Amino acid sequence: MNLEEFKKKMEEDGIDLVSDAEAKVIVGMIDSDKQVEKLIAYSKLCRINPLDIQNACKILEVDGKDIYGLSFKDLQKRVVSNKESKGFNTKDIRLEFCLLYGEVAEAFEAWWKNKADLDMELADIAIYLMGIAELMGIDLELAIRTKMVTNEKRTYKIIPGGGVEKDAP
Repeated sequence: MNLEEFKKKMEEDGIDLVSDAEAKVIVGMIDSDKQVEKLIAYSKLCRINPLDIQNACKILEVDGKDIYGLSFKDLQKRVVSNKESKGFNTKDIRLEFCLLYGEVAEAFEAWWKNKADLDMELADIAIYLMGIAELMGIDLELAIRTKMVTNEKRTYKIIPGGGVEKDAP
């Protein structure tokens, strides 16, 4: 089901749309008309908006799990598990970095051409980073939090020409 069909179905059933962005994410989680009917039925029964991401994840229980409730580390593991289940590369880290570079290029193109899928391209980048971190045994969430603290303590100065020079933290 595409986004327009989904929006039309929700409107026919009297369900107000929250936003195209949220609807787009939910359409990506739906793999059958039965799940659409489940969303509608639960929303009417429980009087909740099925287009709220948290509610949709709980209702759809993607693969029997509430994706919204997963920890960052569990998301990392799930990225690799998905790659393994589909027969994708999980051994060649150099290839993963090359594929990540391709995703960055796609995100840049989406931004440059003002495409509506920039959010999904940025998500692809994050997914590749999470996968690489998991394959290399790196706790990416801890690394990000540590680096953010380091960057917040660091001082920077603007150099002629618009560059930035950082001082030691």
